[in-house]
Amino acid sequence: MPLWPPCVPARRKHPCEKRAVVDFLERAGSPATPHAVAPCCYSVILLACVKSLGWYIARIYEGKTPGLSHLFAPLERLTYRYCGVDPSLEMTWQQYSSAVLLLSLVSFIAVYSLQRL
Repeated sequence: MPLWPPCVPARRKHPCEKRAVVDFLERAGSPATPHAVAPCCYSVILLACVKSLGWYIARIYEGKTPGLSHLFAPLERLTYRYCGVDPSLEMTWQQYSSAVLLLSLVSFIAVYSLQRL
């Protein structure tokens, strides 16, 4: 019996590797290829959204009404009324910083509780 190469047991497949895309990518190249799919998909989606989001933000900064805002205006007014917000007033820096800290605290508690479950 030869000493080299050592007997290596066959690698067990992970349940996620049964998908056709992952199998194709493993046959196409390196074993790290499937891990490159998520960043590539994210980049493609991000680049697809650039033009429309840029147009939307430019309309907001110009003071113009963006395309679908007339559909969401009643929902926005209802949300403002429910939360007790006056849309004509601006926040001071103290109000803004306390709102950011409160949101961060609530987000931290939500993520912590989800991880503990």
